[in-house]
Amino acid sequence: MTGLALHEVLGIIFFIPIIIHLLIAWRWIRNSLKYFFNKSRRRTSVNFCLNSILFVLVVIEIISGLAISQVALPLVGIKAIDDSAWESLHNNTLNFTTLFVGLHIALNWDWIISIFKKRLQASGKNYIKLAPNYLNIVLRTSVIILAAGIIALILYYLLGQPSVSRLDTQDKIARFSPTVVHGIIQFVGETFLISIVVYVARKWFRVKL
Repeated sequence: MTGLALHEVLGIIFFIPIIIHLLIAWRWIRNSLKYFFNKSRRRTSVNFCLNSILFVLVVIEIISGLAISQVALPLVGIKAIDDSAWESLHNNTLNFTTLFVGLHIALNWDWIISIFKKRLQASGKNYIKLAPNYLNIVLRTSVIILAAGIIALILYYLLGQPSVSRLDTQDKIARFSPTVVHGIIQFVGETFLISIVVYVARKWFRVKL
């Protein structure tokens, strides 16, 4: 629906809400690590593992997308190679990301619904705004970026630098020219797959957790 150019730009920008999401959830992350081996908090430990895997998958998706960028990086003067190995990683990671997004929603479904209801009930009420600790924000953001950097280094160690010998010669800009109908079909298809995963996972988690 967006075409390759906007797809790449949105992919890069997507890392910003990820950082914000993790900063907001920092207390939960810290407590989950603290009680990770506590048997009475098995659900939290499973949730932490799922979230960690999802973070790794999203970082892989963004990093591999940058590695084969045909628009965004060249736009700022950085030449990228459309390496077939990196492209394969980028495309296959999406399938696992879809799966773990579904698992993430399924395990947190009750919490999501309860928060949504509370927000509706509290509509129009004033919320107490706390002054942010900017030093903590900078330090925690640095930890997130460092973690993403480590994942990127591992990827480069395993796949190597994008190489001309593995060049994919397809014209990706033309191939992914924006079409509304195809975009809607893809969006509906991905949403349907995630919905199936959420439904099945909720039933399974209720039994196992």
